[in-house]
Amino acid sequence: GASNSSGSSITQTLTTTGTSPGTVTYTITPVNGCTGSTIVATVTVNPTPAITSASTATICSDATASINLTSNVASTYTWIAADNTNTTGESLTTQNTNTLSNTITNNTTSTQNVIYTVTPTSTLGSCVGASQTITVTIKPIPTATATPSSQTVCSTGATSIALTSNIAGTTYSWTTSQSGVSGASNNSGSSITQTLTATGTSAGTATYTITPTSNSCPGATLVIPITVNPIPTATATPTSQTFCSGNTSSIALTSGVAGTTYSWTVSQSGVSGASGASGSTIAQTISTTGTSTGTAVYTITPTASSCSGTAISATVTVNPVPAMTSAGSATICSNGTVNIPLTSDVVSTYTWIATNNPNTTGESITTQTTSTLNNTIVSTTGNTEVVIYTVTPTSTGGSCVGAAQTVSVTISPSPIVTVTPTSQTFCSGNSTSISLT
Repeated sequence: GASNSSGSSITQTLTTTGTSPGTVTYTITPVNGCTGSTIVATVTVNPTPAITSASTATICSDATASINLTSNVASTYTWIAADNTNTTGESLTTQNTNTLSNTITNNTTSTQNVIYTVTPTSTLGSCVGASQTITVTIKPIPTATATPSSQTVCSTGATSIALTSNIAGTTYSWTTSQSGVSGASNNSGSSITQTLTATGTSAGTATYTITPTSNSCPGATLVIPITVNPIPTATATPTSQTFCSGNTSSIALTSGVAGTTYSWTVSQSGVSGASGASGSTIAQTISTTGTSTGTAVYTITPTASSCSGTAISATVTVNPVPAMTSAGSATICSNGTVNIPLTSDVVSTYTWIATNNPNTTGESITTQTTSTLNNTIVSTTGNTEVVIYTVTPTSTGGSCVGAAQTVSVTISPSPIVTVTPTSQTFCSGNSTSISLT
């Protein structure tokens, strides 16, 4: 920029050609018709700094933008941000550090820019360089929502958790920890659908820690607990039972899972009294409806924490109780034989015994086991007497003892004849005269 010239002042625009100070030496000759002695004037020219550091940066919300400021010559710097009403944390007053550093929060769900103006001043000569614009892009951080925020499932059931965010295009990844549960695993996606199984008889848990990410910016993690309840297995003790009509079942229901409840339905054939119900013991009075053996089949479903286990069955067999159908009375003559075939409505055996009547002899006053009541009885008083028998039937199928029957046997006395006279003699042609009493 320096050039030879003339005049009463030297006014020339000088520019350094590098990043170091340069000099211009002017040799000045005065002329006034005559030429005077020359003089020398030296001009030193310091370089003006030019920014060489990055003009852009991209961060996630709540992160720190950190740009080391540099230029082509040693310099100091001032920098300031233009206010963006959608962000906080940028410096809105002049800063004079050699690093542009701000932690900035994007308060929206869209990308924001903060514009900084950086001005360099050379340390040698305090030459102010041209200002540089630096654009910092702040990407929003996603906030994840899980629906539902917790879940309870039965063992071997599947989770169903939908993941959404306030920022479109967010992706999700998760890690898991599980206790008393199997089936949970680390993965990614927009929903958590995994089949979980309780490994014991108590409830287990699977905990999912979910990280949302949008445009490479991870959001705050979300923790979702899953409770996995075990499915109960029922045990019936006993699994089958047989008794006589009119008796009560006694079937205890248990499970390895605490708090299990039990409900049952029933199918009955040839019996009455069995019904669907719930509880920990099946205790029902059941009777046959005919003279044949009947059954009640219970189908039992265990439930714990709303989880239903596999149904089991228990069978109750009910044998009929015999009822006597043979005669309840008989009449014989003294020294005659009572003979009553014993019968009932089901095939049975019988025991029978007489109540002792001191005015008769021949009745069995010890227990007999024949199917015919048979005694030869004598009235020793000459009067009518009654002997009472108790007959008890026992079914051959199930050995069910029926109600005892009372059989009354009436013994009529044999008549005694008095002949008066006991002998008589008379002449031919006359009539007998014998009185009978």
